[in-house]
This record gives sequence, structure tokens and C-alpha cells, in this order.
Amino acid sequence: SQPSSEWEAFLNQLQQPEFEALNAIAHQSNPNPTLKQIAEANLTMPELLIDSINERAIETIGDFVIDPTPGTAPSIAPEYRETVKQLLQ
Repeated sequence: SQPSSEWEAFLNQLQQPEFEALNAIAHQSNPNPTLKQIAEANLTMPELLIDSINERAIETIGDFVIDPTPGTAPSIAPEYRETVKQLLQ
């Protein structure tokens, strides 16, 4: 099934560094080194990238996309993994 218009809206709102961060989180078991590189290249911090992705997700799809559990490597919330991977293809 195709991702819904809410998901399209979510993806369209992402800035380039946020998109790159989401892509890394979706496809890497430990995205932290990549997130650090993306953040440093854009003069920000990985946590802020994740926060802004989740804020955009809440505005468009009404929920967090990245599991916000502290102390774990960032990961896509389990119920959205398939949808996010489809979106990013």
C-alpha cells in the first residue's frame, strides 16, 4: 500500500539534513556516527535534528516517527518502520 498524503506532507516538510538523518536512522542499526556528521555539517546537534523531525511528524501524521527513548540508538518507531522505508525508496 502506498504511504498516505499525511506521510507525503511529512516528507515534503523535511529540510535536507533532517531527511538525511531520517534516512540514516531508517537504514542503519547504529546511526549515531552518521547523525553526528550530518549535525556537524549543518552546525547543529543530533538531538535537535531528531526533535525537529518528530515535531514535523506530530504536525503532519500526529505522532513521533523516531522513538524518543533516551539512552538508546535512535530508531524509527516500530509501527512506522515499513512506511518510512517505503517513503525513502
